[in-house]
Amino acid sequence: MNENLVTIKSAVAAFLMAAAAFLGWKGIMLTVWVGVMALDYLSGTLAACREGQWCSSVARQGLWHKGGMILVVTVSAISDGVMLLMMQIFPLGMEWPGLILPLVLSWYILTELGSILENAIKLDELKALAEQEKAEEALLTMEEALKDFPVVKVSEKSAKFLYNGGKIQERFFTEKPASSQEGDIVVVYDHENNLVGLYEIKKDENYFIKPYKMLV
Repeated sequence: MNENLVTIKSAVAAFLMAAAAFLGWKGIMLTVWVGVMALDYLSGTLAACREGQWCSSVARQGLWHKGGMILVVTVSAISDGVMLLMMQIFPLGMEWPGLILPLVLSWYILTELGSILENAIKLDELKALAEQEKAEEALLTMEEALKDFPVVKVSEKSAKFLYNGGKIQERFFTEKPASSQEGDIVVVYDHENNLVGLYEIKKDENYFIKPYKMLV
């Protein structure tokens, strides 16, 4: 067992030395940042799924956030390059060490590691609750999970369309969002306030809704 551990450590050390020789220390920092960023997104997704809180719109927001980070890192690398070029064009008796990119990468690596730790704590808490047969305490109801969506309630006359996957005209709405537009996703309740599903707002001559995801 100890021999295997020594072999693994030697292999990891050899890999890091080869990476350092090929990429340089900035390249290693960049590789570490990409790795922890991917691990943070994965652990966050797992934690959200375990809590029953995963939502595609929130996941997209996370990807947009990661995209913003990539943009900042790219700009910092360009800034270091511009400063280096200026030092070559206007010799001032000093060299630019290229500090902007490493500082940005260091900050992002630390924040991503903190986020990974937070996600790990959430998963550990949920595991402990499940072991105590109290996992339900950490789970949201469907109504709570969809509380941020606009709500449409329909009349009893729409029941034959509602539960057969048909489209429902606006005249059957008893409650609707103050403002909405074609393509919006809304939560639909029947006349007895039972959750039916997610519907998409459409328009021909008048507004209507059609099933996006039935939940009954």
